[in-house]
Amino acid sequence: MSEFLEPLYYLSDAYLDTDIVAERARVWQARLVLPSDRQYVLLAEEADNLVGFACVLLDEEPAWGACLDNLHVRPGLTGQGLGSRLFMQSLRWVAQAEPNWAMHLFVLAGNTAARRFYVRHGGELVE
Repeated sequence: MSEFLEPLYYLSDAYLDTDIVAERARVWQARLVLPSDRQYVLLAEEADNLVGFACVLLDEEPAWGACLDNLHVRPGLTGQGLGSRLFMQSLRWVAQAEPNWAMHLFVLAGNTAARRFYVRHGGELVE
């Protein structure tokens, strides 16, 4: 199984003082309008409603391997295996795109639920 790393992550006050919604909208518009073969965006839908998604970027920090930039499941639907399926499909894509690469991600220090999820899936806290 591919190894992935989980550095602890804090958002700076300077970043939190910006218009985060507008910044994230610009990032996602660029990712979805002009997709790269070096990124993978996986959507999970139920009855035409988005219930989860994952995004992997190969060139974000290649020294660490592939970057699991996002993995989200709609509140109220967690604990049902959807996050695990999104995660495992992301690992499979990385294994095809860049064999032998690890996958890493950044987790907010206070997000203990996410940290537990990734540890259950074999993640290691490295910073």
